Amino acid sequence: MEPSLFATSKAVLESAECELLGASTIPRPFSWIRREIIHPFFYVMEGGVILLDTIKKIALYFTIFFVVGIWLSWITDNLSKAPSNALFLSFLGASIIGLFALPSTYTDHKFPEKFISRLTKIVAELIDSTTELEGLRANLEIMENRAAQRAKALRFTLAGIWAIFLFGFSQSLGLLTKIVPNEHFTSMLGNTISIFFVAAILGLLPLLAINCYQLANELVFKGLQFACNEAAIELIAFEHEEALRTVPQNGTQYATTPTAAL
Repeated sequence: MEPSLFATSKAVLESAECELLGASTIPRPFSWIRREIIHPFFYVMEGGVILLDTIKKIALYFTIFFVVGIWLSWITDNLSKAPSNALFLSFLGASIIGLFALPSTYTDHKFPEKFISRLTKIVAELIDSTTELEGLRANLEIMENRAAQRAKALRFTLAGIWAIFLFGFSQSLGLLTKIVPNEHFTSMLGNTISIFFVAAILGLLPLLAINCYQLANELVFKGLQFACNEAAIELIAFEHEEALRTVPQNGTQYATTPTAAL
């Protein structure tokens, strides 16, 4: 009995995750432990690589514009305002490059050709027709929406925790101002502000992890979309050749056109 399209879709998704993480196939009991306990950490790290590349790119252009700003201040004999001019030019230039980058520089998700080729091979091995391919695309879209909903739910949960924390912090601060003597109020306020900043930094870490998780999801699902497009071309060509072989040889010719799957 052939596996259902749902099972095939799940197998394709699992294989894509393994390809992204560079994980080889291991026996099922150990595979479960690795997928449930170990892989999530590396999965988030894969998204962090993309985020880090973006940060490094912005930092590079910030440095370049800062040097240009210093140089312009030097040639215009305005060295007294060199730091402020350089910072302004750096923020302006890096912001424009980061916010208005050309689509061709980021819409490919920096996919290596080998990654797309391996995903295309996985799809081609499990899918036999353009009809099945369309079903696979529909299933992957449902799975992608489910993954996006989880990332959104994580953000809402984090926002709720932050709202509760800020409310409790403001209430406790108001209470402390009433019960703490004036001579100790300054030191108490300094300690409270320090605790708030530490909590703020710790609160940003989960948000960073959620963003990295979403970027990793995009790598998997967008990579599969590219792979399905590549596999569709191969399937259309194969089905077209099969259709030509089945044309009657009695002299009657039939127009055969491949099914459009793209």
